[in-house]
Amino acid sequence: MLEGLGHSGRVPSPTYTLLEHYALGDITLVHIDLYRLPEDQAAARQAFELEAIGVNDWLAQPDAWLLVEWPGRSEQLVERCDVLVEFEITGATERRISITPHSPVGAALLSNIGARSA
Repeated sequence: MLEGLGHSGRVPSPTYTLLEHYALGDITLVHIDLYRLPEDQAAARQAFELEAIGVNDWLAQPDAWLLVEWPGRSEQLVERCDVLVEFEITGATERRISITPHSPVGAALLSNIGARSA
């Protein structure tokens, strides 16, 4: 995805840092990995963890796209999701990708992508 948006550098996994960001012209892509956050933590604790890594600041930026791995570990982020992209392992080297809008913004975005590829 980053390469398609014009990034040509290294893309480290944010598993340990939780967040990496990339300036890509008019947008900033923020790659977040919530794998290390406990699944069963209370909503208040989740909100605290996200605030600590600056997620709320990024959400306030109109030109920031947040790409979140393991989004189910944060109810707050799932509720604010515009587009949900899910990968399903279907074989040793095969994946099924599902892309679902979760907001009017997401529906418009996916509609525009479909119009361009037709």
